[in-house]
Amino acid sequence: MPEPQKMPEQQNMPEPQKMPEPQKKSLKCHDIDPAGDVLATLYSEELGNKEFSILRVSSKVLSLASPVFAAMFDPVKGFKESQPDSKGIKEIRVATPSETAATIAMNILHFRTKALATANKLFAIDLYNLAIFSDYYQIHGFLKYFVWPHANSPRGSRASRTDTASWLWVGITFKMLTIVKASAQEVFERIKIQDGKYILDGEHVPDVLNKYVDIIWKERKKPIQAFTSEVEKRHLMFETESQHVDAAKCDLVQLGTLQFLRLKTGSLVHNPTLDGMSFKDIFQMFKHTTNRGCANQYHDCQKQLAGSSASHISCDTAEKLRELATKLENGIVGSSLVSAFGIAAT
Repeated sequence: MPEPQKMPEQQNMPEPQKMPEPQKKSLKCHDIDPAGDVLATLYSEELGNKEFSILRVSSKVLSLASPVFAAMFDPVKGFKESQPDSKGIKEIRVATPSETAATIAMNILHFRTKALATANKLFAIDLYNLAIFSDYYQIHGFLKYFVWPHANSPRGSRASRTDTASWLWVGITFKMLTIVKASAQEVFERIKIQDGKYILDGEHVPDVLNKYVDIIWKERKKPIQAFTSEVEKRHLMFETESQHVDAAKCDLVQLGTLQFLRLKTGSLVHNPTLDGMSFKDIFQMFKHTTNRGCANQYHDCQKQLAGSSASHISCDTAEKLRELATKLENGIVGSSLVSAFGIAAT
């Protein structure tokens, strides 16, 4: 079919200037900076490199804000992203956990306050994705003042979350001490290890948090070791003293309790049973074990010893151990963990 003839005015009319089109025309393009020299394709590695959309942004702005982008656009380093096409446009791919996270971050970096005014319905998952994005591109300082009020809003509050580990990452990334302390305490009390992986509330902890959970896990071992050491010390005392005296019946009950606890705790170096239990569950087990046969034990002991030649070692061992277990279980570690994470308590 022949081409239709153009009208004279159409033939003389200059073609309108068009923004360079990306290779994949099906993706929607958004102007963060209408005069920008970069077309950034947003994609997710976690979703099999799925592409979301394209943002027109400024290489100068991104280079000033992020050392990652600065290296990407530095011609000396020789990355292909630093080379513009014939129209001065550079094309890059920007990894992001979500389209929302990257779009908000780019608007913040380009001082697009009107566009940000519409981003007032962020939930905890959005803040977590912003934390992932800002950590990857090292732009925490620019995003934290935007995140803080959202993190303390009802939508970002603890009531709207089910993933404590993700919320801990938000607090660590944006140096939010209150969130870090509370979330680290919750992780400390509920973290487990299954098949060599950290588990919290039945879910694997994100890899990005592993080095922080390593610190929490080491902190968790301290009170368990303190309790186990006390059990060993008292057990040794019983073994030594019982060789010299005729132990009373209540002493034998105490000894049985200690032996049972030793079986429960096992080796501190590596104990799969304890690793698979939460800190709270471990100390509930300790307290339950120390309750065995301890009711009115002191008074029963005095009756048994009255008029008897039997000696007495200790009838309050289990009670003292239960008190220690309660104290250790209720310990607050959030503040010390903040320091261990390298976050200044300002």
